[in-house]
Amino acid sequence: MQINFGESVRRLRRARGLTQEQLAGRLNVAFQTISKWERDESYPDLSMLPVIAGFFGVSTDELLAVNAQENERRIVELLEGFDSSHKGEAAQQLPELKKALAEYPQDYRLWLRYMLCLLYNSHGLEGAQAAAREVREVYDRIDRNCGDDSVRMRARRVFVMHLHSLAQPGGDPELQMEAEELLRQMPNLRCAREHIATMVTLPGEAHVRACQQLIPDLLWMLLHAIYHNEEYGNGFPGEPASFKRADRIVKAEELQIQLMELICPDGDYGKNTHHMIYGNSTSSAKLATTTTTDGSASITLPSDFAATDTVQIFVEEANGGNETDFASVYKELTLGSPVCEIGSTQYYDLASALAAVGPTDTATIKLLQNITYNSRIEILTAKTITFDLNSYTLEATNALRVEGGGQVLLADPANGAFNVSYNEPGSFLVV
Repeated sequence: MQINFGESVRRLRRARGLTQEQLAGRLNVAFQTISKWERDESYPDLSMLPVIAGFFGVSTDELLAVNAQENERRIVELLEGFDSSHKGEAAQQLPELKKALAEYPQDYRLWLRYMLCLLYNSHGLEGAQAAAREVREVYDRIDRNCGDDSVRMRARRVFVMHLHSLAQPGGDPELQMEAEELLRQMPNLRCAREHIATMVTLPGEAHVRACQQLIPDLLWMLLHAIYHNEEYGNGFPGEPASFKRADRIVKAEELQIQLMELICPDGDYGKNTHHMIYGNSTSSAKLATTTTTDGSASITLPSDFAATDTVQIFVEEANGGNETDFASVYKELTLGSPVCEIGSTQYYDLASALAAVGPTDTATIKLLQNITYNSRIEILTAKTITFDLNSYTLEATNALRVEGGGQVLLADPANGAFNVSYNEPGSFLVV
């Protein structure tokens, strides 16, 4: 059996924010005695162990750090299991974390994961509000008792973001003020341990390791800032909100990929792997840069795009007629199979095919499946469109409007069917 009493006393004392003199006064012993205990040069009388354990609120086994290495192995195993899991598994992990905290109540790394789990298990403003009381209790426990600054600062970061979420529209705006006050108490980026280590570590393997550990964190923060600046911000300083467009999102994500490939030429992206997956998937399709009033836009998909793949599209929608007030959302669209084609170009909806024909062009739209078209078919310029029904049916449930010298032709009217609800005055269909 291995005992690590001195290290345990030092850890518990620091977690309480006590000096050796202060702890000595609480336990009514000389401060030199505390110093000797922490250096494992002497041990307290057996009768005093329950007193010390009671003061710190731990068991005598934990005070003596019996089998500390085995306990640490078990805790690290729990932490790694949580950190490698998906956020959606939070509900299943809560009971396991509660059990672990009952066994290791003084391990604030576990309390931090429990706090995260509470938040992952809450959904939307109502969910965050329901979890708010327990989240605050856990944060207060960590902030008050944890002696590990890295754990305390991470807990504060999580708590600040939680407060911000509670202050969103429909929430409590005073919580935003509390979040900003806590934020002011946090160190700035240049005071981070990882950054300073690259400047004070002596040349050699330790210095190289310090730089290698810092780069992924800096890159993660840089990519995060670029992404949020483009998605949620107003572009760069001095630009109006209306200047921010979907193409800037794509360019920002392309920059993320370039930086990652430059710094990680071996393809091992570490914690930034999800940026590469997400960035590649969203920037492979170029969005139209023009603003439209009818909601239309064009997307050019890569040649290897499968018909069953899902496209995630970034959409900016003007609200209430105010062009500077945009609601930025992601929409997912599974295209399915193409419905028609013009030459070798396939289209997944008839509207896109009709729009691809120029004002004075002549084109043949060949059906690849039955189409029910719920919008009005309009030919308002001197363009000629021939429908090759290809044994399929084109059901136009609205109207056909042909003006300005345009024509609508049927290549083989007996081979398929073109049904239109009615022709508007002056429109005609040439068979």
